[in-house]
Amino acid sequence: MGPSGATIEHFNNDGPFNEKYNVAICCRRCNSSKGAKSLSDWFETPYCSEEKINEETVAKPVKEYLRLKKLY
Repeated sequence: MGPSGATIEHFNNDGPFNEKYNVAICCRRCNSSKGAKSLSDWFETPYCSEEKINEETVAKPVKEYLRLKKLY
């Protein structure tokens, strides 16, 4: 396991990078695990399964991003 700490996660790696709906504080392990994957692809990884991370268990900013994404 690598170093821990807070990082900035961009939900959509293609941007926009300066919109608050596209960013959140995230632990380094989760951010590294997600990498360039979309959130839906990331939720399907063994990491998320082992850590019990899914659309229902994520923090409020992630849920809000997912809700907005479904509207567009």
